[in-house]
Amino acid sequence: MNDDAEIPGSIIRAACWLCGAEDRDAFLGPRARRLERCRRCGLLFRSVGDLCGDSSIEPDVVSARLPLHRALLREIEAQSRPPGRLLDVGCGAGDFLVLARDRGWEVEGVESGGRAADRARARGLKIVHGALGEARLPERSFDVVTLWEVLDWMETPLSDLGKIARLLKGGGALFLRVRNGPVHVALWKLGRRLSLKALGDLAVVHRHGFSARTLRRTLERAGFERVRVSNSRLAPGAAYYRRLSRASRTAAELARLGWTVLTGALRVLSAGRILAGASLVARCRKPDPRPGRDAP
Repeated sequence: MNDDAEIPGSIIRAACWLCGAEDRDAFLGPRARRLERCRRCGLLFRSVGDLCGDSSIEPDVVSARLPLHRALLREIEAQSRPPGRLLDVGCGAGDFLVLARDRGWEVEGVESGGRAADRARARGLKIVHGALGEARLPERSFDVVTLWEVLDWMETPLSDLGKIARLLKGGGALFLRVRNGPVHVALWKLGRRLSLKALGDLAVVHRHGFSARTLRRTLERAGFERVRVSNSRLAPGAAYYRRLSRASRTAAELARLGWTVLTGALRVLSAGRILAGASLVARCRKPDPRPGRDAP
């Protein structure tokens, strides 16, 4: 069965905010929700993302994500001049901020979820409750901004990235992690064709689905430079794990390990051109107009 042809009249006329093309294909994606794909650049769209609640504050999710957060913080410190001022957008209950604070960073967060924001404040963190566009933060005041699983939720990514660029100092760094949209669509289709519901349940696409190419292009359009995109290590703390039985979790972990080996081999064999990880990590910098300034 061709999943891409399941919606009658599937050619949609709507301008793509990334490349400007007006033709999109409509099809069924993960959780049998309608997705649209730009015919020119391949960016995936959904009018309204799935609502997942404040899963980031659940104890099992937090503990499982700690190794990933520690690894991300080590990478930030290796590529920036720690410690400095760090802003985490979509910070949840502040777990990543606590790690950074313990390492000497001056931290602040933005969180739209009320319960998560309250939990973060109870941990002594400085949190702005609301959307990024509503946050009154001083421009050119942060050395690092992080977006962990947030950009694909944003309704206007280019506008929000422009706001982030204004918050960063010259030469400041942006680090982000998103789901690899095309890979999740392929995973959902595979689970459907093999009648493996647990496999399909692992696939998630939110408001936007980025590939490595469209993610890189988005960041460059927003004015960032020295953009690098790579596969992310997988995090078993994702909210969907809580919906699986113990046996299904074991199977998912085995599949996760196998997928990590496979995607690593594809990356090496393709000299970095094929990034098929379930999630992607990007690093980039705001240009520094000052002469002779070159951040590490």
